Amino acid sequence: APDVTLSCIFDEGNTQESTMFSDATAMGWRVVEAWKSTEDKEHNIVGHIDGKLVKPGVFDDAIVFDCKSTSPYSYNTLREPEDFISHKRHYIRSYPTQLLTYCLLENEKDGLLILKNKVTGMIRPIVFNMDATFTTNGTSQTGWDIAEEGLKKAERINTAIKNDDAPRSIPYDEGICGECSFNHICPTALGSKDEPTILNWREMEDLLDERAELIAKTSPHTDDFKKLDEVNKNIKRLTEGYHDW
Repeated sequence: APDVTLSCIFDEGNTQESTMFSDATAMGWRVVEAWKSTEDKEHNIVGHIDGKLVKPGVFDDAIVFDCKSTSPYSYNTLREPEDFISHKRHYIRSYPTQLLTYCLLENEKDGLLILKNKVTGMIRPIVFNMDATFTTNGTSQTGWDIAEEGLKKAERINTAIKNDDAPRSIPYDEGICGECSFNHICPTALGSKDEPTILNWREMEDLLDERAELIAKTSPHTDDFKKLDEVNKNIKRLTEGYHDW
């Protein structure tokens, strides 16, 4: 059975995506080719772009865009392309790969990643260019390099399917394996000492990061204490009774 929490996250993302279309139109952008299917038959890749945006004087040619709704903390910390590429969470690192692969398949040099704060409704557009060089942790790569990584991953998957041979699994990582729908049959997950839980780790990570940031402030304002109290209450809400499953 599908994970209920994950299903709700995707459903909420679809709802937020629809409102972002309205927001873009209100700001003078024109949405074209919405939810267009795109594919690379050679690598057996099929996807659906959220659409393309056109705004005279800004992007005269249509630019591929992808919408992502985020928590307030993630929204505040994701401001530059490198923030995504070097992020500690695998699913946020995958955003540029998805967008730039779409750009490659659509023969476009620019992609727009649009973030939306799920609480305030604020949006932030971030441009990814195929020719740009992104340097993170001492490593430099272009948009083309990142897109090519996606194609190489598809090649590995296709080869494994053709040979009926599962690729070697990664070392156990709670952030990945703990949320994986296949952890009940994966040797790595089954062999781990820690049993997977149904705790919402994505929300918990955001709260712990925000809590650490608030505690680290040398002279917190009254508002910061209020925020810290609220964060602590939300952490308690998430952890209470999570063994009851």
